[in-house]
Amino acid sequence: MRAEIGPDMPRAELADLVQKLTDQMMGAARDLQFELAADRPGMMGSAIIAGKATDLIDAGFFLTQAYKDWFGSSARDAYEEEKAHKVLLVDDSPFFRNLLTPLLTVAGYQVTTVQSADEARAVRVQFLATNAAGMQWQFGPQADQISVHPGATQEIRFVAYNPTDKPMTAQAIPSVSPSRAAAYFHKTECFCFTQQVLQPGERIEMPVRFIVDRDLPADVHHLTLAYTLFDITSRQPPVAVNAASAPAKESLQ
Repeated sequence: MRAEIGPDMPRAELADLVQKLTDQMMGAARDLQFELAADRPGMMGSAIIAGKATDLIDAGFFLTQAYKDWFGSSARDAYEEEKAHKVLLVDDSPFFRNLLTPLLTVAGYQVTTVQSADEARAVRVQFLATNAAGMQWQFGPQADQISVHPGATQEIRFVAYNPTDKPMTAQAIPSVSPSRAAAYFHKTECFCFTQQVLQPGERIEMPVRFIVDRDLPADVHHLTLAYTLFDITSRQPPVAVNAASAPAKESLQ
């Protein structure tokens, strides 16, 4: 069922829409166990839905607030607005998001709408880069940190530059902190999977693609992905490329 709600909507259509919505909500609510505790205007109380405690909104209250000229005055008009509360509206139905958002906004709430719980959760991922002793490369991430949603694929690039006059081989070793969150950080592509060889003056951008698992503990809001870059030239000597036949190199300088 779809409908556009606005000030030009005929009163009869609005009343019919409200009745249909009420019937749907009542049908869905038959098996719910309610605990009414209306300590705030516009909130009916709470119910257990899918095993979770859920606040129940009194849609009728917000309709009278949003369309006073249609519904007439109400005893609730005497309600003194409290300091604006923030409401996170999670619903995969655009219809219900579009229905409730203007009603809650008119009632003084700051509304944020998302389609899923994953979209509602943001995790800050910080990136660090360190050279091991003896490593002369310039090495670091293109961004210090980004905000990600669990379950979504993300990409960050690290830049490496060989300022020396000789080819070198390097190996990056990653770590994730806090350590208990490492199992929930999945790299699908990483320059640390292979050794990196740079010719003199060569600069490369190295992508890291990763996913923060949806099962990341709820109390973890910040992750750090750190790399330490080691010079392994003595163990894995690179092949020098003749300057005349080598492709053009991009320098940081």
